Amino acid sequence: MRFNTIALSVLALATTGVAHEDYMHVLTRCHPMNGACSSIGLWRTGFGWHPLSADDGCRDNQEIPNLLCMDWAAARGHFYFTGQNKRCLKRFSRVDIGACRNDISRADYNCDISLWIEVPCTW
Repeated sequence: MRFNTIALSVLALATTGVAHEDYMHVLTRCHPMNGACSSIGLWRTGFGWHPLSADDGCRDNQEIPNLLCMDWAAARGHFYFTGQNKRCLKRFSRVDIGACRNDISRADYNCDISLWIEVPCTW
């Protein structure tokens, strides 16, 4: 599924004003009938901005060649860059933005934006 242009624009605008070096804004949308959710992240690193899947679980993102694991129930995640120890993210904030539309199916979803900030790993 693709996120609509307006929702991605909101996500991009939300990235301004954050002082942390590595952080990620995530747009999550959930189907109002079955509750199935999908998330797309816009990750800011010292090497620029990177769009990626931020769905629950672990994956090796093609956009960033490393392992990213998201644990939505615990509001945390971790990732590895080559030659580095495990690094961790914690959800710092979440804002409900209401309905957003899927460009392909024309269905309305419940959407929110969350901010994930790098923190010392305690797990």
